[in-house]
Amino acid sequence: MTDLILTEADYRELVSCDGDEPTADSVKVAKRFGKRHDNVLRAIDNVKCSAKFRLLNFEEIFYHDEYGRPQRTFNMTKDGFTFLAMGFTGEKAAAWKEAFIEAFNRMARELQGRSLSFEQQRQKIIQLEKDGQQVLQLH
Repeated sequence: MTDLILTEADYRELVSCDGDEPTADSVKVAKRFGKRHDNVLRAIDNVKCSAKFRLLNFEEIFYHDEYGRPQRTFNMTKDGFTFLAMGFTGEKAAAWKEAFIEAFNRMARELQGRSLSFEQQRQKIIQLEKDGQQVLQLH
């Protein structure tokens, strides 16, 4: 199997953060898997999944191409990407599936770290407020 050697910047290019959830867009997926974007769009349109799964994991959005024309694309969650990529075959596809999954996992860990940092900061502020109230009560 082909092993891809990716940098942290490469992983960040594959998967971004849409709010509090890591996502990949269909344009990047098409590029990395060596597919035409219209073929990836067709594959997403034809994914055999429930309406609920589709709504939760494939968000249709639009971007403007180099000519200013609106173009359709999809943001996909890790589950949406995985469901779509199951149909991609071959050695190169397998390597890119692994790379995207690792990128999703890295982004999820980063988001979890941010969340913990915010929670730790909140707990510290709460403790400082408690300490301040105790000091005020002593006077």
